[in-house]
Amino acid sequence: MPKIEIESVEDLYSLYVFLFGIDPQDFWQLPLKSVQLIVENKSAITAWRESEKERMMKDG
Repeated sequence: MPKIEIESVEDLYSLYVFLFGIDPQDFWQLPLKSVQLIVENKSAITAWRESEKERMMKDG
């Protein structure tokens, strides 16, 4: 994953809301640590789902 430099809250908002699909209300209302945990969990689930798709395609 490329290194992303966060310079402002707008950068962080764009990263979490537009790229990771976090609800804007969650971004503004939850503690930042909670938002980071949501992003980590969402990324892990997406990676698992993709690996399962690949495995199923290989198995036929």
